[in-house]
Parts: sequence; C-alpha cells; structure tokens
Amino acid sequence: MALTDVTYQNTPGNSEGFPLGVPTSYSWYGGSTGHTGSTPPSNFTAVTGWGQVYPQSGASNDSNPANVQIANFQTWVHLKTGGWSLVQDQATDPIAGSQFLADFSGNTNSAWSVTRQADGSAMGAAPLSGYNDHFCRARAAPILPERSMASMSRPI
Repeated sequence: MALTDVTYQNTPGNSEGFPLGVPTSYSWYGGSTGHTGSTPPSNFTAVTGWGQVYPQSGASNDSNPANVQIANFQTWVHLKTGGWSLVQDQATDPIAGSQFLADFSGNTNSAWSVTRQADGSAMGAAPLSGYNDHFCRARAAPILPERSMASMSRPI
C-alpha cells in the first residue's frame, strides 16, 4: 500500500469502516483527530511509534483465526533544522503490545504474543470482538538535543 493511500485512509471521513466496540462519541471514532503540527512540550524526552488494529463494526466475524502482520514500521522525528531523523526501526527494535478492551475502559488488557518472522515482520493474533491490538516499540526512542523536535505529527 502506498503512503498516499495510508494517509487518505486515516484522514477523517475517508475510512469505509468504524472500529467495533468504540463509542461513537469518542473524538477519534471516525478517524484521526489530526494533531499535525503540535509543538512538543519543552520537557519532552522520548517518543514512540504505535498503532491499533480493530475489527470492523458491522462486519461478520470469521470463525477462522486470523493474524495481523506488521512490516517496515518506523518512527521519524521532524527536526527544528528542517530535516527528518529516523529514531525507531522495526529492523532493529522489536514490536510489542497488548490486546485492550476496545474503549480502553479500566485499562483492561491482556498480553499479545508477537512473533518475529523470517522476513523481519512481526505476526500476532488479530483482535477478538470487543478488543483491539495496540502495538508499539518495545522501548521508547530518546530525543537527543541534536535531534530537537520541531513538531509532532499524527500517526498514519
């Protein structure tokens, strides 16, 4: 999938599906809330890439177990000098995560087993109805002074 396709899909109003189990009153129910351009706090010392996978509301449940595969997951920081710096790369920093209740109530979650594949991708079980897969890096990336962040962007 091309980056332009991913950006389009994650722009409010462009997704054809809605996340199962998430209250429609949540600001991000219909897509990203668009935090592009936010200035990080002055005491900001670390960052991590993360994502979520939800079953689609209204879709039939498949009785066959499914998996989620994550490949080439990277986190980039926009520098005050105008460039970009790669601070996390799945090739060297493993993926971790949990399965949470879809609305995150009570912070209820369970372990999500992720297996590294021969091609470097990560494979884990697809979320069950009412849950999501919440994945991130196993560790946060420190923000060093020479990589001072100019802005934070929404996840895509």
